[in-house]
Amino acid sequence: MKVILSIVVCTYNREKYILKNLEHCYSQSLDKSNYEVILVNNNSPDNTEQICLKFKKEHPDLQMVYANEKNKGHTWARNRGIKESKGSYISFLDDDAFVYSEYADNLIKTLDETPEAIGLGGRIYPVYEGFDEPEWMSPYLLTMVAALDKGDNRVFFMGNKFPIGANMAFRAETFDQLGRRRSYYWGGFRLPARNRWTSSSWSLTELALSLGRGLAT
Repeated sequence: MKVILSIVVCTYNREKYILKNLEHCYSQSLDKSNYEVILVNNNSPDNTEQICLKFKKEHPDLQMVYANEKNKGHTWARNRGIKESKGSYISFLDDDAFVYSEYADNLIKTLDETPEAIGLGGRIYPVYEGFDEPEWMSPYLLTMVAALDKGDNRVFFMGNKFPIGANMAFRAETFDQLGRRRSYYWGGFRLPARNRWTSSSWSLTELALSLGRGLAT
């Protein structure tokens, strides 16, 4: 069966979290023939490689690609993930993000039912290690801890609002329009002042607008 979704996880020195991340990616309700996991190790000096290769060997039913990207930085790692992917949709998860079992099913359903959206940004709940959520935390401050919650209804990101890179997804055709194998196209445009490419999720929002489509949540 055709791979519908490619889940790209870029990691660097996260041996503490990467196994749990992979376990959650593995435990999806979606049939494993319909999705793959692209693990891009950004040349970590810790035990990330050993952990990932062991996991891959112990889970032969999971379509998993392990790639070691020696060029440092999120731009290089995410571009490598895009290049390795085969899915119609490409999602990006942080290496310390742990998804629910219905994550892949819901992601595909949302993009299937929202053809006017070039991509989406998903809800992100913060996990505080060793302490409870601060009393002063409010919905307006969630981005301080890379969290996002736009509610239960689908809405479009407007103005200067954009998805958070810890949990976002795009149609593969977006990158195909730019040239999937062209280096440094992540972000889709040059920053005029610095004349360099950017790996931010903000730049992908700009790309969506330039293609005449939006980003949903």
